[in-house]
Amino acid sequence: MSIESIAATAAALSVVAATATGALVRIHRWYARLEHVVDLVEERSRQLLPNGGSSLADSINGIKTLLDLHSAALASLSKRVDETAASVPKAGDQS
Repeated sequence: MSIESIAATAAALSVVAATATGALVRIHRWYARLEHVVDLVEERSRQLLPNGGSSLADSINGIKTLLDLHSAALASLSKRVDETAASVPKAGDQS
């Protein structure tokens, strides 16, 4: 093997190594981004499940409970207003 063929082989191997290194760097970056996205999805998914107080599901359930209580209180007040209004004589009634 001559010096020229050894140099050509070394140059070719250098190009292959540089290309492979560049590809590996890109793959690593892609994998890191994918891993970050998977972590975010898992974190958001955990928020959708009740956990005893701090999840989005718990907050929504709490809001629904309060909305039900307020709706019942409003219905009760509305009924009392209607009953009171019905017992008040209308203007112009002589009864």
